[in-house]
Amino acid sequence: MTRTSFLLVLVIGLAGLIVLMVPRPTPAAATLVGTSLQGRPAPNFTLTDQSGRIVSLSQFRGEPVLLTFIEASCKQTCPLVAENIHRAVANVDRAGGHAAVLAITAAPEDDTPALVRQFSREHGLLGRWHYLSGSRARLTPVWHAYAVYVAPRNAPAILRDNHTSAVFLIDSRGRERVLMAGNPSAADLTRDLRVLAGLPPSNTSQVAGMPRLGQMAPDFTARDLQGKTMRLSQYRGSVVLLNFWATWCPACQREMPLLNASYAANAAAHLVVLGVDKQESISDVRSFVRAKGLRYPLAIDENGGAVSAYALPGMPASFVIDRSGRVRGYQVGELDHAWLQKTVEPVLYSSTTSP
Repeated sequence: MTRTSFLLVLVIGLAGLIVLMVPRPTPAAATLVGTSLQGRPAPNFTLTDQSGRIVSLSQFRGEPVLLTFIEASCKQTCPLVAENIHRAVANVDRAGGHAAVLAITAAPEDDTPALVRQFSREHGLLGRWHYLSGSRARLTPVWHAYAVYVAPRNAPAILRDNHTSAVFLIDSRGRERVLMAGNPSAADLTRDLRVLAGLPPSNTSQVAGMPRLGQMAPDFTARDLQGKTMRLSQYRGSVVLLNFWATWCPACQREMPLLNASYAANAAAHLVVLGVDKQESISDVRSFVRAKGLRYPLAIDENGGAVSAYALPGMPASFVIDRSGRVRGYQVGELDHAWLQKTVEPVLYSSTTSP
């Protein structure tokens, strides 16, 4: 080997060594939404769930945990929190991830097993979370460990339901990562749970399974407020504005006067506004409907079949279905007059229905 060749090989070798010695940049860890809890060990606890099983936080080591403090008897923030938890874990489950969901009661005297089952069923969490309870004496140390305020049992009636609304996200090593107070959005919960479950934080808005435009609307059965069974397909030949709602949903309540008015104004053109309540009791829905003066057809999705068929990402949700039974538009969230004009009226007053 000549001197020149030797020097060339030496230079190339040194260059390769330098490349190996320079640390490669690592991708930045995805940050979590919420108040950072610095990775402190989450206090352990052992309580009984809605099925009578003994459940400890420590048994879920190896998977992320969503821990919330909630009240099945609450009619204000708690139903909204439960609904957003349902949406978030459903999104993560569909993406192939998993997280345990633990709910600890903030109303041990009021949250009866029957009420907890009803609340869990209404929000699609009956078989998906552990709703944990116990005596007030047993729960108090757990509330204190997580700095959760719960009104004492002897508090005045106006304060008796007061408690801290909190969602803790705990990683697979049992460390507290973030706290979300109040009613965290489903998007934020979904993003954090995806990160903790080892999934990329993107694609949180895609809802797998929801009917696409032009597809046949999934048929379903439900009971009307007189207790009779109805089917969506019985309205074939009319344009249907299918609206999923619940009595606890503020956005649902806000859009009801508009639905009432649209139904009355377009009945001659064969518009059917069909309101489908999400798994509440028929007596509660009847009382609510009377108080609101609703005139359009209403039904109750008692077994959750309709909600499941439409893979609802949230409440309210509305679908426009043409006379042949195909989906022509949808809105997740509160609708308004502009949306009705843009989405419903062209389908209602079109002379043809394209496949």
